[in-house]
Amino acid sequence: MPNYKGHLLGGIILYSGVILVGALYSTSLCCLAEWLLCTLLGSLFPDIDTKSKGQKIVYCGLFVAALVLLFLQKFVILAYLGFAALVPLITNHRGLFHKLWFLVLLMFFMSGGMLMVYPHHYYRICTDSGFFLIGIISHLWLDFGFVRMLRL
Repeated sequence: MPNYKGHLLGGIILYSGVILVGALYSTSLCCLAEWLLCTLLGSLFPDIDTKSKGQKIVYCGLFVAALVLLFLQKFVILAYLGFAALVPLITNHRGLFHKLWFLVLLMFFMSGGMLMVYPHHYYRICTDSGFFLIGIISHLWLDFGFVRMLRL
């Protein structure tokens, strides 16, 4: 079981592999950096249910998002964000947030919600979500190995 540095390195390696496979597709340096950030966040995300560096980073991001939503007076989205922030605190470590099916479903619903609010950002939301999921897969692969990662 690697620490956060190991998970970040695993995310970078898997990200690099995906980028190399898609090397024929040219994109900007800004997009590559954005995708790397999404992958790195995803590689730390499954440990949100325990006191970890990943939890600290995610909750700092949620705090900033809450302030922005409060400023924009998006109270309904803020309420959903607050509820979502509580879920990891009431689950066991290596429980739901280490199940691939749950994380894929979570990504599906979160991406769907963002697409309803920002339909004109379809490509960006889908690619960022895909790279976030790549990071999640790297985390689970390092924690469990490939075969155990796929078990329900």
